[in-house]
Amino acid sequence: MDGLFPGWLEVATSLGCVAVVINCKVMDAALIAQLHGAGLHALCYTVNDPAEARRLLALGVVGIITDAVDRLLAGPCWRLRLTLTRLGAHRPPAPANLTRAPIRAVSSAHE
Repeated sequence: MDGLFPGWLEVATSLGCVAVVINCKVMDAALIAQLHGAGLHALCYTVNDPAEARRLLALGVVGIITDAVDRLLAGPCWRLRLTLTRLGAHRPPAPANLTRAPIRAVSSAHE
């Protein structure tokens, strides 16, 4: 989603989503807390700057979509991601319906 529409969280949880993919410009600590509080994972797009990737990973984002894999994998961002993965840091508990419901996407065009 490029932005958040009213009721987005309720729609995501009612659809049984396990993750939400959001524009990196929208992601902040309050939104991460809201997602994790609902048992949802956070992913961001399009992150091409290593400093922005580090910021997002430190917040608790579990996935990054990028056009600059070479830049992100070469620097400290990759080491930070590897560390977070090994520690299991910033991972919300898996929703109870994770194994029973298919993953569904929520579009910002939802009405």
